Amino acid sequence: MSEKHSILLIEDEEDLAEILSFIFNNIGIETEVALTYNEATSKLSDNPYRIVLSDMRLPDGTGADLCKAYHHQSPFILYSGFSDISKKEALDLGALAILSKPLDIELLGSHMKTFLNGEIDENQLVARLA
Repeated sequence: MSEKHSILLIEDEEDLAEILSFIFNNIGIETEVALTYNEATSKLSDNPYRIVLSDMRLPDGTGADLCKAYHHQSPFILYSGFSDISKKEALDLGALAILSKPLDIELLGSHMKTFLNGEIDENQLVARLA
């Protein structure tokens, strides 16, 4: 198995994906981006990630479907600007958390970096994101 990359960001709005990736990279989080469901499945099939941060609505699928298929390989944090899914439904799919847009990017990045550095575990990350 290959070495785990830091995070996979799945976001279909290219401008937002660039901004998030730029911010995460600037705080030391290695970030790969997928703009579509199909691109995400290709990346997830090739690499495990420490965290997958996925928008719920993608042009060719959903973040929920990706989470259901790949949460055993990489932990998922889902987010949406809509009430697509309840917290219970997200957790039942295997997601660590479901976040609402607009995201507090600096706070999210800080918590993810703390997790990626091994300073907190998944349960502590979930508690901080709640």
